[in-house]
Amino acid sequence: MTLIHKLLNIVGIHNAILFVWPSTNIIGCRLHLTQAWYRKIQELGLSTEYKENCCLGLHLD
Repeated sequence: MTLIHKLLNIVGIHNAILFVWPSTNIIGCRLHLTQAWYRKIQELGLSTEYKENCCLGLHLD
């Protein structure tokens, strides 16, 4: 599973939660979330692609 697939999976989970419980507020710390994402990007060896691919960076920043 690629990074994009994992991110889409997270979005799908959020959408499912909101569908089942429409009044739910999904709250999280964006700073820590993006830090965790970037650590995973580095772990997968995708740092260069992240920095050079504007589309990927726009979805994560």
